[in-house]
Amino acid sequence: MSAEVQEAIQELILRKVLVDLGFSTSSVSSSNKCGWKGVICNEIGDLKELKMSRFSLRGFLATEIGLLIGIEAIDLGEKKIKAENIQLV
Repeated sequence: MSAEVQEAIQELILRKVLVDLGFSTSSVSSSNKCGWKGVICNEIGDLKELKMSRFSLRGFLATEIGLLIGIEAIDLGEKKIKAENIQLV
């Protein structure tokens, strides 16, 4: 699989994760994921961290989050989010 295809798949997964957490589709519509709310990238534009603690989240933590490559941290703060078969507290 080419690097471009893999990057496109990763962006689709990230969009799904964020929309399932309650972000609007318009807030994750730009082609630069590093500009999306709560998304932290490294110096070359790869996903590094999700900082969700300051946002009003609602919804579910998509199981696809496990498919995100290179993510080092997910900061949910003290949010309670339901995941399939798991409740994060």
